[in-house]
Amino acid sequence: MFLSRAMFVAVLLSSSICNGKETQFNDKSNKTAGFQLGNGTFLLNGDPIRLYAGSLQHFRIHPQHWQHRLTLARAMGLNAVQTLIPWMMMEPTPGEFVTAGFLDIVKFLQLAQETNLLVVLRPGPFICDGPDYGGFPWWLTQNNPQEGTSSNLRVRTADTAFLNRVDLFFGKLFSMLREANLTADLGGPVIMAQIDNEYGLFGADPQYLAHLRDFWRQGLGNGVVIHSTDPASPRVLAGSRLQGVLQTVDFGFGDPAQYFATLRESQRLVSQKPQPQMVSEIYPGYLTYIGGNQFPIAYDPNKFANFLDTILDTEHCGGNTSFALWLFAACTDFGFWGGTLWGYQSSTLTLLTPTYDFGAPVDEAGKIRPLFFLLRDVLKKHGAIIPSSPLPPAPPVYAYGQVVMNQTISLWDALQVLQPSPVVSPTVKTMEELGQGYGYILYSTQIPSFDTVGAVNVDIGGIRDRALVYFNHSLYQTCSRGNTVDTTVCTSPTPSARGKNLDILVENQGRPTGGYIDVELTFRGISRHVALNGQLLGNWTIYPLPLNNTDSLKPIWKQQKGGIRQPASASYPTFYRGSLTIAEGKLGDTFLTLLGWQKGQAWVNGFNIARYWSIGPQFSFYCPAGFLKEGVNEVLLLETSGAPQNLTVEFKDAHTIVGPPSPTPQQCPQGWSAHAPGFWQNTWPHCEGSGPCHQDNVNITTGACANKCNLTKGCLAFEIFQPEPKACYLFIDALQTPFSPDPDCFVCVKGAT
Repeated sequence: MFLSRAMFVAVLLSSSICNGKETQFNDKSNKTAGFQLGNGTFLLNGDPIRLYAGSLQHFRIHPQHWQHRLTLARAMGLNAVQTLIPWMMMEPTPGEFVTAGFLDIVKFLQLAQETNLLVVLRPGPFICDGPDYGGFPWWLTQNNPQEGTSSNLRVRTADTAFLNRVDLFFGKLFSMLREANLTADLGGPVIMAQIDNEYGLFGADPQYLAHLRDFWRQGLGNGVVIHSTDPASPRVLAGSRLQGVLQTVDFGFGDPAQYFATLRESQRLVSQKPQPQMVSEIYPGYLTYIGGNQFPIAYDPNKFANFLDTILDTEHCGGNTSFALWLFAACTDFGFWGGTLWGYQSSTLTLLTPTYDFGAPVDEAGKIRPLFFLLRDVLKKHGAIIPSSPLPPAPPVYAYGQVVMNQTISLWDALQVLQPSPVVSPTVKTMEELGQGYGYILYSTQIPSFDTVGAVNVDIGGIRDRALVYFNHSLYQTCSRGNTVDTTVCTSPTPSARGKNLDILVENQGRPTGGYIDVELTFRGISRHVALNGQLLGNWTIYPLPLNNTDSLKPIWKQQKGGIRQPASASYPTFYRGSLTIAEGKLGDTFLTLLGWQKGQAWVNGFNIARYWSIGPQFSFYCPAGFLKEGVNEVLLLETSGAPQNLTVEFKDAHTIVGPPSPTPQQCPQGWSAHAPGFWQNTWPHCEGSGPCHQDNVNITTGACANKCNLTKGCLAFEIFQPEPKACYLFIDALQTPFSPDPDCFVCVKGAT
């Protein structure tokens, strides 16, 4: 049973703090109404205040749990929360404005105020490296003259077409917030609004930033501080420096005094008056990515608590510092919401896991971690008023057990209901050209009758992101995107392809975030051509498959007698369906565990839960109670790479953590430490040594080193003995190699612990 909203609010002892005093929201008669900049400090309705904030991203948390997470934030000693505006979700098509459910920002802000929390708003339009396309709507680069969008539009610039769409959407948003009296000068909780995010890493266009500043100011009123956030680097801060915009920084471990000194130097270039200093993102953990070897990534809680203590040390940091924790509560990129990072792994596109954790003090299901209590003690030391009421209990989490997926529909059989109106085209087209934002897209053609002797090469120009190539519905090859606008060649020793049907199923794995790269890399599907042994193919039938209404499958479900039988070879794409029965009074959160399944998408009761992939490191997926019901629940998978023999999934009461076993220390020479393999992480120390397989960032690619390194047991190994090991690195290719933990795969790093 979930606590009511009234019961949650009742556990609060006092209002937010304002340097040891209760914060009073403006009564609209105060002449110094709203949030303003004082002499080196923030002022709330004329009183000095330090912000102790945490990122609580409403659109990544089920609304049923908003009050619980807000109450915990206040109970830890925070006086503010930070949230983002997902433009891509709130305007899914041009002119559509969605504000219900996960997107009810008015409701979230009202709950925050009732919980005596201020709000730092991050509208965007670019919000962060995480959501698809960084939070931009996919249709911005669709050729649509009526809506003023085109493939020539450039995000995060002063491009008139882009700014017109920005003004249309954010004009509606800001009007809605003002009408609900949610800005600080009107008595509401919104005190700050960020323009873009880490813009200095991307560009240095004052015209673009000035447009956002002026539009934010006009839309939100004078009682809200307009600010920017960037890493604490002089070069980066120069890119976002602008009169009338408070600069703040973000950083990880290090000496915060140096970071703030860099910030103050930049602030002085636009204001002679001392400005407040704030770190808008500090990280108790880090990103987890598909194919990585760790999930989640959380830093040592004692070390992080000491770090925050140093940040809040007025004498050490040269002023009253405010902060925002990234994140306060772990959250989820459900369905197709997640994007990819450009350049995170040496100029590659890296897929993020559905769980967005960052080592937060509260986990995805609302369970408190030890870091919560350590940070609460730090905040209390620095003047935070901690409510004396008991902490609210975590929402119930249940292990419902196994479900047999005993019904099936092949994708080929489902096409008639999933896409009854395919597009016939002489050439391949992208998702965007066909008005599709997310999901899969299927390209089908009949191969002309010409001889193909020996190997068959299927050349796919501009594939985004992962293609399954079939001849007569039999899997021929799996091909993944390149890192540039290029041609991917799928080769297999099939002796002949005469007269066969060719099908290419392409999965959109998430658009890259940030706008850093060639706009063509944001297009999904196939952007250029398909050729067979050098000859272009045409006469395509294209099936856009957004998969946003799985109820369409119900009329054609059929019970399989004697169980489901997969083809002897690698499978064709298939929907699997099972039923989970939940007893009365046992409704709660749960974790869908998919060990043994290979690659695909999961739904529960029509709610798109997550992308899954057997390369790990995430094998279980959070399913909030709001997606479930007492009685019979439908569980649905689209499996594209082969189902396990037992055809079961399992619902557990916690994440299933599976990773490479720790290597034994004696496997490394004296003075060296052993680490599990995985993609390079920037938290690793650099290996020493030199050679064709060694780079300073410890990133090794099979293409450059195939003739120098040993490829064994799913790991790439490289060691130099001169006369002792000088460099050694092992990794799993996340785009090609199945996840296969093995204690013999390890990396020795000299001097590391």
